[in-house]
Amino acid sequence: MGTSAARSSYITEYFTHGDKGPGLQVVNGMNVIATKRAVEFARKWAVDDRYGGHSMSGPGTASRTREEV
Repeated sequence: MGTSAARSSYITEYFTHGDKGPGLQVVNGMNVIATKRAVEFARKWAVDDRYGGHSMSGPGTASRTREEV
C-alpha cells in the first residue's frame, strides 16, 4: 500500500505479465462446452507449470509448524 509501481515492479505494465503463458484468442462464452474446454486447458497449463509453493522457501519449509497449520 502506498508504494509506487516503479518501486515495486520491474515491469509496470501489469497487463503484459501474462504473456509467457499460452492463450486462446477466441472462446465463445455463450457455448458451455467451448468455455469448459478453455477453462480445462488453462487450468491444466497452470497446474503443470507450477513448480512449488508461493514463496522461495517452497513446500514443506514454511515458517509455520505443522501444528499451526
